[in-house]
Amino acid sequence: MHKITKKRIIMVRSFVDALKDIEKTLGASGEVKPSEVKALNEIISLVRKDSFGHYLSLSNDPSSTNISYCKMAEHKYDIPKRVMTSPGRYFSKHFTEHFEKISAKCLDRFVCRFGVHLNKASVAQLDSRIQILRGKAIKEHYKGTEVHSCMTGPHNTYKLNLYELNPEKCGLVILDGQIRALLWTTDSGQTILDRAYPSGHNKIDQIRLWAESKGYLLRVDPDKNIVDQTIAVSDGGLHKVTLKHSGCFPFMDMFRYANFEKNNTVICSNDFEFGNIKFNTDQGSYVEVIRCIKCGTKQAKAREVLINGELDAVCMCDDCYHKMFFRCGNCGKSFATRNLAIPANKNRKQRHYCKKCALNMQKFVQFSECSCEQCTTNKRAFKEIFESAGMNINEDVTALNDYHPADMAYNPDE
Repeated sequence: MHKITKKRIIMVRSFVDALKDIEKTLGASGEVKPSEVKALNEIISLVRKDSFGHYLSLSNDPSSTNISYCKMAEHKYDIPKRVMTSPGRYFSKHFTEHFEKISAKCLDRFVCRFGVHLNKASVAQLDSRIQILRGKAIKEHYKGTEVHSCMTGPHNTYKLNLYELNPEKCGLVILDGQIRALLWTTDSGQTILDRAYPSGHNKIDQIRLWAESKGYLLRVDPDKNIVDQTIAVSDGGLHKVTLKHSGCFPFMDMFRYANFEKNNTVICSNDFEFGNIKFNTDQGSYVEVIRCIKCGTKQAKAREVLINGELDAVCMCDDCYHKMFFRCGNCGKSFATRNLAIPANKNRKQRHYCKKCALNMQKFVQFSECSCEQCTTNKRAFKEIFESAGMNINEDVTALNDYHPADMAYNPDE
């Protein structure tokens, strides 16, 4: 078998393996669309069939991901006369219709995975390039490494006791002395590879391939710092890990939502709705979660509300707050919804009016004798508002008797 043919077989197999990786990891998280996977699959099928007679194969440079093709059939095995190019450039030039359906991010990931499978960075080779540290060794690594991060250097060692206390639950995977990621063992016994650093490095796909070959689960977004939402794992599940602690914490990446337990332990999860604290800081501490007093969700804000005539602080999410209160389009204050006199006019911007302002507006329409242009315009506008709300401006309004000052709510953030 000619070596060009051998290289062609390796290339097609690596294309297929790379696409499977993309579909399994990025496809499951929604980062890559099904239409992109389909377009790549169709391109690979056409390459396999040699639809252009180019006899596409790997280039003669073993250190690159470049490919080569022949413009004329008689140059099929003539290496000097074959044209060398990149997969992306070849796809864009010869498979235009399919290429237009593929995003730059998807193509970049595909080519990276293609390179990983070419080297195959043979999972056996990857094993020899991987180092796993546990316990005190993690602390010493961060203390002495030249890499700069919120965890490195002797001044940050106070944050790293958690790793030393939990060697059976947390490890640090290092590839080629450069790429690092935490390796967690959950309470259910599953192993998960967390976010990889440094973000955006071209070897991140290799450390993830190594983890996949071991049957480990993967964090879905390896390059993103996700805040205040559930952090997705490749199996789509929610996971917990129970850890011993000394009261100080490293940057927790995936397992950042937690509950403190007895005996200096903490249960951490990737589930945003879990727990009453979160580790969204790299300063060794944590913050307490604010939950909505109405529905219990974590998406809540502290708001000042007048209750029985006195200011009090309540925590409510936006949905619950706006169900119970509204902002008057005239005076700008917030009131309980039972004081809503005029609903929003569908033909205008969303504006609601409290009963007190509605009464004053109506009285203005009824009793204002000024005939200047501005007052005439205002009266016309008020009349349209009342009529759109189904109110009769000629009727006497007693809404003021139903107005309760104690229902007023003031939100300084709005």
